Amino acid sequence: MSFEWPVTDKNFLADESRRLSSITIDTGTTKPSIKVLDQLLLPGQKKYLEIKGVESAADLIKKMQVRGAPLIASVAVFGLCMESFQNAGANFTRDFMNNAILQLISTRPTAVNLRNVMNRLLKETAGLDGIPLIEAVRGFSFKELIDEARDNRQLCWNGVQTISSVPRKNPDGYTIMTICNTGSLATTSWGTALGVISGLHDQKMLRRVICLETRPYNQGSRLTATELSHQGIDFRLICDSMAAYSITEFQVDAIIVGADRVVANGDTANKVGTFNLAIVAKYFNIPFFVALPYDTFDFDTEDGNSIIIEQRKDDEMRYFNGSLICEPRTPVFNPAFDVTKADLISGYITEKGFHTTLGLKLLHGDEMMRRRAAMQ
Repeated sequence: MSFEWPVTDKNFLADESRRLSSITIDTGTTKPSIKVLDQLLLPGQKKYLEIKGVESAADLIKKMQVRGAPLIASVAVFGLCMESFQNAGANFTRDFMNNAILQLISTRPTAVNLRNVMNRLLKETAGLDGIPLIEAVRGFSFKELIDEARDNRQLCWNGVQTISSVPRKNPDGYTIMTICNTGSLATTSWGTALGVISGLHDQKMLRRVICLETRPYNQGSRLTATELSHQGIDFRLICDSMAAYSITEFQVDAIIVGADRVVANGDTANKVGTFNLAIVAKYFNIPFFVALPYDTFDFDTEDGNSIIIEQRKDDEMRYFNGSLICEPRTPVFNPAFDVTKADLISGYITEKGFHTTLGLKLLHGDEMMRRRAAMQ
């Protein structure tokens, strides 16, 4: 089943000064200046880094100075955009762009938004080269930014309507648990799971957020806690191992997470530790929702067994804030993501509505029909 709700409150998440900005854009007179927040320095330092071209965009993504599937896709697109201004665009040919796209896609193999947006760019610029190609890439980049802002607000609204159907344990509002960072620092707008939480706060339906620290990169403690503090939202930061105990201690009503890839059968790749939360949610009989832009669906992959899980460097676990926390030769297993099976997921919140697993299968069928029609 699938459900859609038009936004009926014109003031819903209208005040963008309430959220942190992951990206700044100065259109300038001759060329734009696009900068992204260095998320490795938060919360201690707020520093923006310029996207100069493809190499700088790829570097920012690989080093995780920017992260979050939607934001990664935006940074990659703007890397191409800014590359088109180098040497007055003399080197920006069709062949160059094709190779650059492959380079950018390879930076983070699990998150599918990057691949999807690049496929869309290739489709919209098919047959173009030279100046027409450059103009199309630049136009595409800024249109994507505008479209995301519109779609993200709709996603957040759909999330609020979905949560409002969940029985709450406290009349003061909902208590929501989440992992990693899925807010404005993971997108160019309000966010996915944390965007829904911001929407609940906007509608005065939120009591408290339980935020997992999210080892080993600590996106929960460094980023999500920073966003929640900035918005004045009541929250508690917990260690990842405290989730089960905290559900009963804080009377958690629901768990909302983001996603880096959702495949055709509904299996979901997200920050490692998400699978644990889904199992705990099932034990306590509370809903477990995935909030994601439609771009995060990968209908070409049948199930989660085929998802490539990115393995991060060993030292990301051996060191904390620059200090060694274990014997330096300690063997490490450091996957960035895990896969949550569809039967553990209560539903998927997107800008196109709320979808159960059955609704997702219908979406898959619609997508396949659309593709076949486009090929005829």
